[in-house]
Order: sequence, then structure tokens, then C-alpha cells
Amino acid sequence: MSTNRIAVKANISIGSLYQYFADREAIALAVYEDACANAALIMKRMTLESLGSPVEVSVPQLAARAFEVFEKDRYALLQLINEVPELRRVAQPISLEALIHRNTRMFLEQHFPDVARPVIARKSYVLDKCVIGVIGRHLDERPDFMSKDQVIAEITEFATHYASTLSRHRNAASK
Repeated sequence: MSTNRIAVKANISIGSLYQYFADREAIALAVYEDACANAALIMKRMTLESLGSPVEVSVPQLAARAFEVFEKDRYALLQLINEVPELRRVAQPISLEALIHRNTRMFLEQHFPDVARPVIARKSYVLDKCVIGVIGRHLDERPDFMSKDQVIAEITEFATHYASTLSRHRNAASK
């Protein structure tokens, strides 16, 4: 997206745009940071609210909310970082994936307190990559054989089952 198009969409002059941003990458970073901050706040609130609920109750709610967050800001959260290569380097410390990973770890640590942290970290990593990947692919491809609700149901089934495998690692905290 060009800076001229951004200025038109924002209903401001190109001169005004450059008063606040040095270049296209600076604009992209600001859009990405804002979208990440909003998404992370929503996901963190949902995670905190779900800590007292059983996994079977909270996972479907978290999956639905994650889908809504990515659907709302699809371009900023899923595409922008690939369209502006410079953004990947500067946005890494604030990436949404890193923010979501912290929430996933917190959720799993709360629900499986006697599982070693390295195990939680590995399980969180796989869960995050799979869930974000499925949501992103569905939003890009919009397959006619699977509705949003069906995607959420599949994510829920996968995440609930995968999280339940942590039970095998109970009492492994000392390893």
C-alpha cells in the first residue's frame, strides 16, 4: 500500500502524513503495533477471565475470541508483516505471536501447575503456531466446506485434546 493511498484512506494530506511518519515502514509499524496491542489486551483479558474455568469450558471461548480478533484486524495482524519486510525485523519484540505465547503459557501453567515449565513452553509453542496458522489460512482461503463455527470447533477439539496430553507430564516439574 502506498503512502498516497494511506493518506487518502485516512482523509489527510500526504504532507500531514509525513509530519508524523518518516516513511511507509514507520506507518506500517504504527499500524502493526496498534493492532498487536489491542489484540494482546483482548486475549490477555480473556485468558485471565478463563483461568478459573475448566479447560473444556475455556478453550472454546478462547478459540472463538482469537478467531474474532484475527478476523477483525486480519490485514494488520496477518498480512502486513509479510508485505513490509523491514517490519519483521523491528516488530519481532512486539509480535502478536510472542504476546499470545505468554498468554497460552500462563493458561497452561494455571491449569497444569505440576508440569515442568519447559514442557509447558513446548506445548504452548505448538498450540500457538497451529491455532494461529489455522485461523490465518481460513481467513485467507475462506473454504466453502468449513464455516467459521466449524473452524472454531476443530480448533477447540485439537487444543483441548493437545492440552490434555499435559496430564502425562504431571509431577515432571522436578526434571
